[in-house]
Amino acid sequence: MASYYYEMNLEQSDGTQKVSHVFSTDTFGVSFMMMNTIEDIIDSKSNASFNIGVGGSIYGEPAVHEGVVYFGCADKNLYAATLDGKELWRFSTKGVVVAPEVYEQRVYFGSFDGNLYCVDLSGNLVWKYEIGDKIATKPRIHDGIIYIGAKDGVLYAINVEGKIVWKFRTNGPVHTVPFIHDDAIYFGSEDGKEYVLTFGGKKKWEFSMTGRPTFAYVDESGVYFGSEQGRTLYCLDHDGNKKWEFKTSGWIPRRSPTCHKDVLYCACSDNNLYAISKQGKLIWRFPTQASVIASPCFDEDNIYMVSTDNNVYCVDQNTGKEKWRFATGGPVVINPTIKDGMVFVGGWDCKLYALNTKGKLLWTLPTSLSYVSEIAVDKPQGQIKTFRIVWNEDAKKEEEKYKSKKGIVELGGYGDLNTGYTMSSDYTRRDRKNRYG
Repeated sequence: MASYYYEMNLEQSDGTQKVSHVFSTDTFGVSFMMMNTIEDIIDSKSNASFNIGVGGSIYGEPAVHEGVVYFGCADKNLYAATLDGKELWRFSTKGVVVAPEVYEQRVYFGSFDGNLYCVDLSGNLVWKYEIGDKIATKPRIHDGIIYIGAKDGVLYAINVEGKIVWKFRTNGPVHTVPFIHDDAIYFGSEDGKEYVLTFGGKKKWEFSMTGRPTFAYVDESGVYFGSEQGRTLYCLDHDGNKKWEFKTSGWIPRRSPTCHKDVLYCACSDNNLYAISKQGKLIWRFPTQASVIASPCFDEDNIYMVSTDNNVYCVDQNTGKEKWRFATGGPVVINPTIKDGMVFVGGWDCKLYALNTKGKLLWTLPTSLSYVSEIAVDKPQGQIKTFRIVWNEDAKKEEEKYKSKKGIVELGGYGDLNTGYTMSSDYTRRDRKNRYG
């Protein structure tokens, strides 16, 4: 297996540099865990935040509307394709495009370039609203109002004509998709709080926890959400009082939980998908070979889920037993989408896949760039952090070489996240300037 040599460079405001090295055969596991535990790895108290860099990887779930599938990509494009896999058009931005939402014959989506976009179904710009900071989540649209958060810590309410209605500020980035239930808006902020607002943007209550809140699911039985680092799934009543909590052995990814037929489904970095009753009891768990960081989708009898072990799985809803699996070319990190008997998934191998419900491949659509997105690093005040991946052909030889250098850090427990995903050597032979334009 090929190996990867990671460099973490910390440039202080006085110009001095500190460099830590990490060796691994697992590009995904290290990249993702570095994003979440970077201070531990480089022994820094900095609050630097990380974001996805340029590449062909797909990070947001597709939206299907009237025979067209729309999806965003780290190559800065929104794509539209037919249900037989033919690209119709692409709309270019200046930043990573995550997940779109279709509402009344228009497509709405955010970009890392700091803009919320509205395009028509032919890919023509209708309007854009400049937020000015990264948008790393899909919008939620309800009764003509778009609710979307950004890295600046604000939840925005913008009407479908692109006019601001109100803003609600938190003390951390807002990268969760708001959930609408009855007369309230539920969302989490990286300040460690779950917020509940009125449709007028007034706070009803908040709930504090250890770690970042995940997406919320809300119905008459309660308010359900997780804490990423806290490894806890919470259930609250509608006044914000805790009813129960469920502990996992790994961190809970941002896109969990979801619910189907009164069963909660929680993805987890401990390689499992959990099925949990609304009373907080484990029903079953489905193990994979690597982190599960995306929520599943459903039909009448089956669960369709993905894992960073490169597989798409079909699981029986009642028993939690595998029915079939389909191997992709890289880790799958986005929620799958099911529509008209077709399951759409995308991930780090720079392709959108369409499968039927029996696990047969119908088609693939490659994005414009064939190499995986690197992990880029934001520039905190007073210092610069960079993160790069260097390709090495001979894993054993390179491991011995790098171990002999001062400052090499072993991965320890992170090694169990190995997905077996490798990039083609063509990726490594292109110089950075040419690859990134």
